[in-house]
Amino acid sequence: MNHSFAEENEAQRRRKMGDSTDLERRIAAQTKELAALNTIAAAVSSSLDLNDVLNRALDKTLEVMEIDAGGIYLLDEGAGVLNIVAQRGFEPSFVEGIDKLKLGEGFSGRVAQSGQPLLVQNVSTDPRLTRMVVREAGLRSAAIFPLSLKGKVLGTFFTIARSDREFSEQDVQLLTSIGHQIGVAIENARLYEQSRQRMRELEALYRADVELYRHLSLDGVLQALVDIAVDILRTDKSSLMVWDEGHERLEVRVARGFSPETMALLSFSRGEGTFGHVAATGEPVIVEDALTDHRRKYERPEVVQAAILLEEIRSFMHLPIKIGDEIFGVFSAVFTTPRTFGEDDLRLFTNLAGRAALAIENARLYEQAQQVAAMEERNRLARELHDSIKQQALAASFQLGTAITLFDRDPEAAQNHLIEADHLVNAVRVELTDLIHELRPPTMNGQDFVVTLNDYAIEWAHQSGIEVNVDVQGNNGLSLEAKQTLFRILQEALANVARHSAARSVEISLRYSVDGVLLTIKDDGDGFDTSAQHDGMGLNSMRERAESLNGEFTVESEPGEGTRIAVTLPMS
Repeated sequence: MNHSFAEENEAQRRRKMGDSTDLERRIAAQTKELAALNTIAAAVSSSLDLNDVLNRALDKTLEVMEIDAGGIYLLDEGAGVLNIVAQRGFEPSFVEGIDKLKLGEGFSGRVAQSGQPLLVQNVSTDPRLTRMVVREAGLRSAAIFPLSLKGKVLGTFFTIARSDREFSEQDVQLLTSIGHQIGVAIENARLYEQSRQRMRELEALYRADVELYRHLSLDGVLQALVDIAVDILRTDKSSLMVWDEGHERLEVRVARGFSPETMALLSFSRGEGTFGHVAATGEPVIVEDALTDHRRKYERPEVVQAAILLEEIRSFMHLPIKIGDEIFGVFSAVFTTPRTFGEDDLRLFTNLAGRAALAIENARLYEQAQQVAAMEERNRLARELHDSIKQQALAASFQLGTAITLFDRDPEAAQNHLIEADHLVNAVRVELTDLIHELRPPTMNGQDFVVTLNDYAIEWAHQSGIEVNVDVQGNNGLSLEAKQTLFRILQEALANVARHSAARSVEISLRYSVDGVLLTIKDDGDGFDTSAQHDGMGLNSMRERAESLNGEFTVESEPGEGTRIAVTLPMS
């Protein structure tokens, strides 16, 4: 009886020791697993470069698992293909034989398709093996597990042992956890790369905006577009085709990198070839290899000959330039090597085409405004000739006629009429001189604007007999267009003073600042009611000139209090 009791106690003691050993073993295993996961986490979180993340993950996993060789595949969802992106422990010839796998093909293809890990105890003899290069390598056991995030497979990680080691379920559990960690790291790296790509795109488009909106002429904007494609977006060549005058054929308007012989061949009707297809449908055409693309047969033979042989074109993207519902033209980004165009490329070039469309529309509107302004200027000059110079010339003619009539009967009276006629003719000469100055302002490109302004003010004072004082503070650089605008406004303002104000003196002030320039013209003449209509005084013309450069124009005047005109132009 006592013997049985002692045996039972001993058995209980041994069971407790066994439980304790199992517990210690489980704790040790869990500790090792946590340490391994921490090691992997530290490795993959130390970088946001995808290639760096994958190589670090591979090295650390093989290290903590004490495995001979392994590799990582990433899934190209669009193509349904796994591409090997990192590997260790294999000969180059072996890697070349397994560098691409279709979904469901081979061990990794099965894992990527199912999303479940796979254990293979003898790689060389497993019936599921599809690549002979693997069988010939004499490999042993393998564990393949998915790299996944939120149930989505991003790729696979395969580990292979050349020894007799067999992977346990615990190994699979650990490797699966590692796969989740690597999946998170891959997604973070991809998101980071996407954000960097978007920043590069925004930077490129910002630089494109600067170049496009530097030009006000249509030809300047169009040339800037193809220059941007080559200089900023790094295409090899670029062109823009637009409709001819009859809107029947597309012809090259501007190009960069093409020979004159090729440009002479490029002319297409609506729907003809890839250019005509874009013009007819408003949809882009993308060719990744011009040597093999099936659309090559729709082009004229001489165009294919020039494009492939003379220009060495291999890939290109044709995009429509749309202004409202109108297809203005077809913009081309061309490369001399085969190129795969991704969504980022299409988005970038489409955004550039959209920005170019806005700049083109602005340039066309500006040219229309210039034509309207020129017409208004001609009309204003015609009014000046009619309202003032014609009347004075007519009055001089009357004085001369009267003098002729009185010449024999009353020579003294005739002389007075001749003197008055001479005054009128001199007034006509002065006004004609003013108009000629307005039509032909002095050249200011490369000259000191302050000197030009002073010279004109002195000449005007001499002709008008009105005292002028010019005060300038600062001397920041102005564009030629800004100088010409200010000079024209000054001419108009001083002409108004001479004709209408009866002023004795004029104060001209030019103030430069960091943000812009302020020109003021103040006289001590009769002044006028600014709320009343004043046709023929050129105030609207001056205002339009200032506002064409995003400037401001103000007039302050009261009857008997003189007039102050102020023009502010931004420095940009």
